Amino acid sequence: MTHPLRAARERLGLSQEDLERDTGVSQASISRMEREDGAPTSAVGLFAALHVARHLGSTVERLFGADVEQWRREQERRKRARQKAQRATRATRAA
Repeated sequence: MTHPLRAARERLGLSQEDLERDTGVSQASISRMEREDGAPTSAVGLFAALHVARHLGSTVERLFGADVEQWRREQERRKRARQKAQRATRATRAA
């Protein structure tokens, strides 16, 4: 039986690499999630967030959206810093 994450990803025509690029979650982590051997604490955190949101008559997005947006901005900042360092390294090697 196909894992629901894989089914949803494939339904949208995305590879694990596409999903990594779009979300910042590593391909290895996505693969582990699809094989159902990801870290149990991650699943517990998600289920806890869903449970709390439903209990409060809200959504995970509404309750944790700011946290997710902050995480996304931090990932983008780190990505730009890595790219800048790589460009500097290439420029140094070329000189």
